[in-house]
Amino acid sequence: MRLLTFCLATLATVLASAPGAFAQVADGQGTDHFVTIAARYCPSYTDITANRARNDIQESLRDLGPDTPYADGEPIDPAIEAANQPNCSPLPDWRFTLGTGYQTQAVSGPWGSLSIVTGPYDTDVVTQDSVPLLDFEGRPTNDTIDGAVTIELTEEQLERAGSANNFWIQGGTPEDPILNEQFPDQYGFGALRCAIDDLNGDNVEWMSYPQGSEHIFCFAYYVTPPPTSGTIIIRKEVSDPPDADQNFQFAGNLTFNADGRFDLNVQNGNAASQTFFRAETTAGAQPWTVREILPPGWNLVDLTCESAGPSSEVVSQATYSAAITLAAGDTVTCTFTDEFRVPAGQFFLGKSTLGGTGIFDFRVFPVGGGDEETARAETRRRVLPVLARPAPLELEPGLYRVVEDLPESRRGTWDVFRVWCGGRQLGSIGSQAPERVTVRIRDREGSACLFVNRFTPAGGLRLYKITVGGTGRFDYTISPLRDPSTVYNQSATTRRSLRPVRARGDSTRTIALGRYVIQEVGPAAEGGDWQLRLVVCDGRVIPAIEGRAIVRLTVRNPVQRCGFVNVFTPDPPDPPDPPDPPSPPDPPGPNPAPHLPDPDLVISKQADRPVAAVGERVTYTVTIENRGPVGAEDVVLGEAPERGEAFASVRGRGAANCGRRVVFRRRAVVCRVGDLAAGASRTFRFETRLTASAGRIVNNVAVVGSSTPERSARNNVAGVRVRVRDSACPPVVTAGARPVAHAAC
Repeated sequence: MRLLTFCLATLATVLASAPGAFAQVADGQGTDHFVTIAARYCPSYTDITANRARNDIQESLRDLGPDTPYADGEPIDPAIEAANQPNCSPLPDWRFTLGTGYQTQAVSGPWGSLSIVTGPYDTDVVTQDSVPLLDFEGRPTNDTIDGAVTIELTEEQLERAGSANNFWIQGGTPEDPILNEQFPDQYGFGALRCAIDDLNGDNVEWMSYPQGSEHIFCFAYYVTPPPTSGTIIIRKEVSDPPDADQNFQFAGNLTFNADGRFDLNVQNGNAASQTFFRAETTAGAQPWTVREILPPGWNLVDLTCESAGPSSEVVSQATYSAAITLAAGDTVTCTFTDEFRVPAGQFFLGKSTLGGTGIFDFRVFPVGGGDEETARAETRRRVLPVLARPAPLELEPGLYRVVEDLPESRRGTWDVFRVWCGGRQLGSIGSQAPERVTVRIRDREGSACLFVNRFTPAGGLRLYKITVGGTGRFDYTISPLRDPSTVYNQSATTRRSLRPVRARGDSTRTIALGRYVIQEVGPAAEGGDWQLRLVVCDGRVIPAIEGRAIVRLTVRNPVQRCGFVNVFTPDPPDPPDPPDPPSPPDPPGPNPAPHLPDPDLVISKQADRPVAAVGERVTYTVTIENRGPVGAEDVVLGEAPERGEAFASVRGRGAANCGRRVVFRRRAVVCRVGDLAAGASRTFRFETRLTASAGRIVNNVAVVGSSTPERSARNNVAGVRVRVRDSACPPVVTAGARPVAHAAC
């Protein structure tokens, strides 16, 4: 089960309090595991952020808006949803269904084709006008959430939620997933995401509980008014050779895949196809487009599109493409027919790369001996195939061996993923030796080969140590989660408070991808105690329990730079010995120790604008409050801007105690706030300069902690997002007023 990220951003906007359905809270009487399910309606698909995987599993009729704001393993959070779907509104009276399994694209209608759950429960799940908002431990927050419902799981449901892909939810009912009978022609499906499994964009999601969590959130988004759908089928046929095994690539806006391409794989000469449920092409809208990317040696011999109704199609065999103006309820089938044909004496080499780009050298020589030919291919875009030059190679009839020399890189490793020659797949070959295949050049025809290589980046961990209130040596052991026997040892010794030091020792610059356990061992302090307060990895706060943190290295984020911030708390002076008290009478039985009151540090954060241009400065106001009945000692504030921001300055009472250059690759600034009495507050203003490209959303996070234990740290982190616009975009103004915002163009 995936780990719960340490703390999530607090609600950016407090929803208006309104009477509604009462939400259960943990009372020890039931399972004490809850799920809050919210529904939202939006004016367009682009108002909805995509799930983590952009692909053709998405069941929306058009592509969605910005990429997901969530990191891998980050739980769904109402604050993040509200900040990233500002144009969407609560949708009460929307029904959801829980189940034990699912069926893909099971129910079709004018709104497309949607997946449903199987083995449905009879649990009544209908969103209310408003319900109390619970935190991730199922406790009330004194806030409400609109257009939502909170339910407590049964024992059987909780048991299913304990394993992946075993407990499912869908919007609507299995018979009517869009609730068209209740809301005729009013809504179209947009997206559904639950718990931490916000991967694919279909109408079903599985739910589980991250470690330490007893309450999760689900959000469903719908578009109103919905477009009416049609169907587009893309077929791939091969006329020669009749037993071809070949993968064919297509590009265009028809696919929702992140790279703008999809594949059709012909096996043993059998036709391949893919069906797309897409919105009708309304007046002024762009047609649906599809274009074939021909592999080396293949030729398009025929391209036809046929419709059953009023749709129109424009095909171009010269550009291997079709443009489809799709009518509501219509079905259009486009068939691309290819043959493999290379002139005699010619040999083409093609190259396609996954996960990276590079330069690849080939050697071609006769099997029986003779002169060697060489060719070189350079990929500039992933997936898109290119020809090795010179092209073609002029070869005499005979048997030839083709050897590829895989490039070496300190950033990772290349291996051979697939090879096709002469219209047939030769299989996958590992990277233990240079790739070599044998091809035959015949008297009447040549040949062609396509080599597909895959790049796996090397992982890397770089640890930094910051101490507050003291100095000392800290040791680290780093081990793969699946192989504890492999250990990397590093250490860092601080000389000055608030000055970062890089941990040294066994190299972790090039390690395998995966999860790593980092265990910190601090010095044996006299007269006080060291406590780990903050761990920031590439701008994100991660869990840290008993000096241990778990970091995940992925293909998208293979190198992590992590800062460990420790605070030294001196021991209080010994009180004078009290006089011996009189012996109390024997108690009637054991009494539990009373719970001592705790501080309650709450952090809030605001940006001076929601949208700013590249190069502009943004000011974040961070307020720390102690809402608890007792004071918090030795409070520490960490400011962690995301990629796309450069730290500029900090202002406020106590700003002189901030490490202005205490930055993990410009990722975090640490301020020693000092003691904070009950009811007291402190405000800081951090200024950053936007360096991200236009269209991105940067996330700026702040976290607070102290040496005084708190019962919960879930309100100790706050984040705010700012959209980056192009500097050429004009400001949005109100008549007679100065500019108040900028367009996110």
